[in-house]
Amino acid sequence: SSGINAEYGERLYRGITGHMDLETFTKIQMEQAKLRSNTETLKQVFSAFDRSSNGFISKKDFMRAVQEVMPNYCGGEMLFDKADWDADGRISWRDFIGLMGGSS
Repeated sequence: SSGINAEYGERLYRGITGHMDLETFTKIQMEQAKLRSNTETLKQVFSAFDRSSNGFISKKDFMRAVQEVMPNYCGGEMLFDKADWDADGRISWRDFIGLMGGSS
């Protein structure tokens, strides 16, 4: 049964790419699954910081979250400014992903 699934997967993959083997395809799919999982985790963190649930993290909420997570950290303002890429005074989802080293 697993041989049939592997054979089907390889045929399907060859049909899509025309040249990649099943092992490479599987590896790529696993990486994509990890990225989706990481994105979901980041969305949960973003939502926890976005206390007003408006899709943005205000400076006040950001500073409060930093204080809760790292009480002795003094660089909250600098970190906020770094995260606020478009300098609009709030952190959007895109800003947040940029800060976390990902892509939206």
